[in-house]
Amino acid sequence: MLNHQEALELERATARAAREGTTIIGRGRRKADGVRVFAVASSRDATRAYLVAVETGRLVCECPSRKVCKHRAIVHAALVAEATARRVAREAAEAATRRESAPLRSNTRPFSLYR
Repeated sequence: MLNHQEALELERATARAAREGTTIIGRGRRKADGVRVFAVASSRDATRAYLVAVETGRLVCECPSRKVCKHRAIVHAALVAEATARRVAREAAEAATRRESAPLRSNTRPFSLYR
């Protein structure tokens, strides 16, 4: 959970990323430990990308920024969107399995298969 200061920094970094057109250009896993990594394009150098790793629930960026950077902010937004999409899909699947149907009429009269 983010405190007020962290939430404010994240909001500012997200706004910077949107303003500068920062995008995720690659996704994958690190071979050494299987950690998810995202390659985020640098806005200053077209030949540079920063790696953002999801390590034990935290986003770690290799850029020199000391506060919440736009690279981590854009990855955070992507992870939130993924989680929301998974939740919506799960809820839709649950709703499909418990569809409501009309109750059957009960009839207690005896019947026969032969006429």
